Parts: sequence; C-alpha cells; structure tokens
Amino acid sequence: LFRSATVVGLLAAVAAVVLGAISKGYVDLGQAAVLCASSVTTAFIAALSLGLVMIGVIIGSRKVGINPDNVATPIAASLGDLITLSLLAGISSTLFRFIDIVYLSPLICAVVIILIPVWIAVAKQSPSIVETRRAHV
Repeated sequence: LFRSATVVGLLAAVAAVVLGAISKGYVDLGQAAVLCASSVTTAFIAALSLGLVMIGVIIGSRKVGINPDNVATPIAASLGDLITLSLLAGISSTLFRFIDIVYLSPLICAVVIILIPVWIAVAKQSPSIVETRRAHV
C-alpha cells in the first residue's frame, strides 16, 4: 500500500515537472524538489491514515452487524479526496515555506525512495500478499 502510494506520488511529481518544463522552458529545481517531497509525503501519509480509517470502519461495522461492503466504499471515496487534498495543501505549504533550506525537500524524496525496497521486502513476507500474487500470476 505505501509502496504503491509512494511510486504514484513520485510519478505524479515527475509528470508535473515535465509538463511545467515544457510550458515554461526550464525547470526550477527547488520547486521540483518541493513538488516531489510534497507528493510522496502526502501519498504515504494519506495511504497510512486511510488504511487505518478503513480498518476501523470495517471492525466497527462488523460489531454493529452492518455489511462492511455497503459502508466502506462510500466512506473511502469521500474521505480519500478530503484527507489527500488537505494533506497536500498543508505539506506543500510547509515545505514551500522552508524552500530556503536547500537539502530538506531532496532529503525527504531520497529517504522515501530508499525505503521502497524495504517496503517491497516487507510486502513479500505478508501471507495475504503472497497468496494474492500466486492467484493472479
């Protein structure tokens, strides 16, 4: 979950930087680093928080006898956008405020990218993921 969110966030940042470079004719590396750090951090935190919320919704709906399939989808759809956009606004504003700290945004990007192999290794150890991979390969 976190690996996928991080990769999608990174790809979105790369696409935005490329499109910005095409339209402006140059790349501002400081802004590109803030964009990358904002997107991967937002993706990671949003995936974590939404995962925890969905676990709570499923457990709560089972305790009160409601089918989680009827409850989880609308909650995920509405909260997903709300949480992600709120996080993106807050994280990007904060990182843009500290754009003068030249190493901060690239450091965040590097740490998240370095963690991707760790998350892959953790995912490979999960029995449910291994079972899903076997069933779909």
